[in-house]
Parts: sequence; structure tokens; C-alpha cells
Amino acid sequence: MSWAKCLTAGTVLLVLAGCGFQLRGQDLMNSGYIYTVSGDGKDSSLGVALTTRLSQWGVWAEDSADIEIDLIDVRRQQVDGAVSAEAMLLEQAVRIEVRFRVIDAAGQELQSARTLSRQRYFRLDRSNLLATAAIKEEVAESLERELVAQLLRSLNLI
Repeated sequence: MSWAKCLTAGTVLLVLAGCGFQLRGQDLMNSGYIYTVSGDGKDSSLGVALTTRLSQWGVWAEDSADIEIDLIDVRRQQVDGAVSAEAMLLEQAVRIEVRFRVIDAAGQELQSARTLSRQRYFRLDRSNLLATAAIKEEVAESLERELVAQLLRSLNLI
């Protein structure tokens, strides 16, 4: 690598560091708060994914948390739509919606109830339903990861 390329790469790194560039989640990890997940949606796959992410970052506790994420409701829906009456292909949509609020240890509401949702369409081949079920699960898991990331970003605003 030439000297000019090294200098350019170093300059770019310094500019990014100087402008406050941070990886997502850094604010949450450095906030000093401990979080817990509660509510009816706590045991849903989205609730488990949220708990796992918080645990990986070292900011989750089962009890004695500073901030509680109350998953009021988590809904997973499937919508079917035929391409044509004779067609073997269908279009399906997976939609996941989470309603949550954030409260502190004293029970004060830090963030009122909000609803986040994601939806994604994919093609379904009725002659290969096993593969379609696997695709539907992959789509749902991807949507859950996106919703968890969006929910965690909203915590940075508190």
C-alpha cells in the first residue's frame, strides 16, 4: 500500500472519530442503566430476541432493573394473496407488530405506549410447502431482528 493511501485511510478514520461516529448500541451500553423485559410479549420470540440482545450488551437483569421495557402486545400475522386463480404461486406477507412502553424503577412512564411494525412479502410455491414454511420463518426472524433494533434505538432517546 502506498504512502498516500495510508495517509488517506488515516485521515478518514480521524474524521469519523472526530465527528462522534459510534456503533449502534454504544449509547445504550454506556448509559449506566440496567434493563429488564416484562409484559405479555416477554416470552414471545421477539421478547426473547430483545432479552438476548440486552444480555449480550451486559445491560440486562431479571430483577432490580433501572428501566423496564413493557411489551404490551406482540402480534405476528400472515396475509395471503393469490397471483391468479389458476396459479400455483401465491404471494404472502408476514407482518409483526409490537406495542410497548418504557417505565423506570419507580413506575414512572418514560415513554408512553408506542407501536412498531414491519411487513415483508415473499413468493410462495404451493407445490413445495416445506420450503415455504422455512422461508416464512426466516422472514419473521429477520423482521423481529429489525424491530428489536428499532426498539433499542428508541431507548437511546430516553
